[in-house]
Amino acid sequence: MSYLERYKKGEHIKVYDEIAALGVSAFEEEHFQDVFGVMVETFNRVAFNLNAIFMELIEVGYNFNSAPEYDYQRAVLSPLPDIPTLLPELMEKAIPLGHVPLSLQLFYQIAGSCNFSWNYNTQAENPWKGADPIQIYPLNYLLESINGLENGNGNLKGLKLGADYLTKDNLGETVGSYQLLLTPEPAIDSELAGVSNNTTFVNYLRSSFKNGGFSRAEDIQNVESFQYYFNRVKRKLWPI
Repeated sequence: MSYLERYKKGEHIKVYDEIAALGVSAFEEEHFQDVFGVMVETFNRVAFNLNAIFMELIEVGYNFNSAPEYDYQRAVLSPLPDIPTLLPELMEKAIPLGHVPLSLQLFYQIAGSCNFSWNYNTQAENPWKGADPIQIYPLNYLLESINGLENGNGNLKGLKLGADYLTKDNLGETVGSYQLLLTPEPAIDSELAGVSNNTTFVNYLRSSFKNGGFSRAEDIQNVESFQYYFNRVKRKLWPI
């Protein structure tokens, strides 16, 4: 049975762990078609889940930024039309320091971007503070931040995908971020540094979806409004 068949039958974590363990050989001819199929299926589910979460949050009156000025402020943003140009540009800029994992490439190609952060500018009190809503910067914004580094110091640790949970909630004195580490060889996924348990990008998404789009939801599990929302959304989300 192929990896993809097993994945669709429910072996999500086991299959992911196995293809991740292949390392660079996942990109060899004997494995790649099957591995790629699993990753595409994964990010089709990611895209579906993000839209389901967005619609449910609207239903419960979540305080999004209703007048975003920039793409990175939008709650959900479909894949950019110039992805075929922007993605190779990202990979080219990263290559002196490492490789962009396949997981992020497919996130931008299939899911786009998202920002489920609470809008404190219009409502100061957030009953779900500390829950860490998903936020993944759009590709064009990510490229701008890399250009801002000018790469002259050769000290690019990783790609800044979004703010950390303290920054999202105005709790930190300094701006923190979650950074996807570049890999020395091609890889299907990579470590997302800055999260509490330093997990991979796919595992961070998995943890977030398990908690309705909020990776630290256990910190607010006794909040009645969150439980109401979670009970509505959990049955709609696909496991990844």
